[in-house]
Amino acid sequence: MTTSRRRVLAIAALALVPVLAFSPESPVHAAPAASTVPRDAGADVTGDAAGFTAPDAVPAGISTFRVSTTNQRGIRFGIVRLNDGVDLGAFLGHLKLSISGHGPEAQAAAEAVSREAVMTGGAITMPGRTASVSAWLNPGTYHLVDYVSFERGSAGPVVRALTAGPVTRLALPPVPRGAIVVRDSAAGSRFSAPAQVPAGSALLVANQSSRLNEAVLMRLRPEAQAADIPAFFEAVSSGQWPSVSPFDGLPMGVPPLSPGQVVVSVPGLAAGRYAVVTWFTDPQTGRMYAAQGSYALITVS
Repeated sequence: MTTSRRRVLAIAALALVPVLAFSPESPVHAAPAASTVPRDAGADVTGDAAGFTAPDAVPAGISTFRVSTTNQRGIRFGIVRLNDGVDLGAFLGHLKLSISGHGPEAQAAAEAVSREAVMTGGAITMPGRTASVSAWLNPGTYHLVDYVSFERGSAGPVVRALTAGPVTRLALPPVPRGAIVVRDSAAGSRFSAPAQVPAGSALLVANQSSRLNEAVLMRLRPEAQAADIPAFFEAVSSGQWPSVSPFDGLPMGVPPLSPGQVVVSVPGLAAGRYAVVTWFTDPQTGRMYAAQGSYALITVS
């Protein structure tokens, strides 16, 4: 089989995932049928307080990364591909300012990041949990980052180069039990998500909006109400960190995805109630999207 043929088949396999996710006859609602196409065994990404280890090369096509960490701050593993002609140092400077800065300066840096690279998602997890992400990688050079290392108080950005290619295999991601999709609306970005999923489920995560976005899963405290979520982000938008948070524990989920990007995430959630949110700010209003209603509720059973 030629490389181009393998690539077409692998893209088709990943493209079928959102269709299967909503088909009553699909493996999402029944036991998966036997397949001669293997699941990707995955590559390990292991974090600690000093950074993370990761492979320096994977075959192009659908690649799965299993992510864990012992860092008490968690890990926010991201996969980035720079656009042609973009200097890595300049990009990393903009990325750091967009994460650790404030106000218009941080927003301008975030806009630069959106122009300079394709953000291919990744996996956010905490100590004691293992998450995985499956993404399509074209042949070429990517950069793996831990977004936690770009925050204020960190020792410095942790970045590793990754070479993808050539395509040498056909592999499928885990079969998702639902989809988290972020879209544009007149009121800003909005999430659609399943109301309930079993623990350990894979989820399709897609950015169908026109801007860089993310799908961060925050566990809710037992007493938290839906109205507490936009109120919390409204306070953060105003420069105040509320003394009482509706969230319990570190974030999980999928870090920044460029428009049009799709991944399959197995976030490794324990049973409980979660909010899927974005910590991004609406450049038109200066308020965080979540303060404007960009969140959805998921129960993990």
